[in-house]
Amino acid sequence: MALGRRSVIFLVVAMATSLLGCAGSQAARSPTSQSPSPGMIARTISLVDGTIVVPAGSSHDAHVEVDEGTMSNAHIAGWFHASGGSQSEIEVFLVTDSDYQTWTQGRRVTPLYNSGRTTYANINVQVPASYETYHLVFNNVFSTSLKTVQAEIDLDYYVPASPTPTP
Repeated sequence: MALGRRSVIFLVVAMATSLLGCAGSQAARSPTSQSPSPGMIARTISLVDGTIVVPAGSSHDAHVEVDEGTMSNAHIAGWFHASGGSQSEIEVFLVTDSDYQTWTQGRRVTPLYNSGRTTYANINVQVPASYETYHLVFNNVFSTSLKTVQAEIDLDYYVPASPTPTP
């Protein structure tokens, strides 16, 4: 079975991250390195940076407000690695506030991102232009084992540079 270049890169990053304990896994990020247009400045809000413990039958929510009136080209990017239990799986998904409320009531939603049940994954999701609260959910509701999740996930966006006063 031949692997594509993207699959090989993901496999190498996943193996290296596993061996290094996820420390310094910036290779998995798609950093905001250049402004989309002149006069814009890159900004970052950390959603998760470190360890999250998600009890069995539970979930953990990291949420952030996005205002496309002041934030442009917003996206959520990073990585996570779960451990614990026999399969070390966690499900990570990104939803709007209304979908999060629907999900907490036990109803189905369509997330903007869904890792499925996995041990390790990258996330890089463009956030739709709107004013909205987004929830990044680490779901362990399906499991009878506590999960420990190492993660580094940020909201990256741009803001207009402050105008320079003219003399």
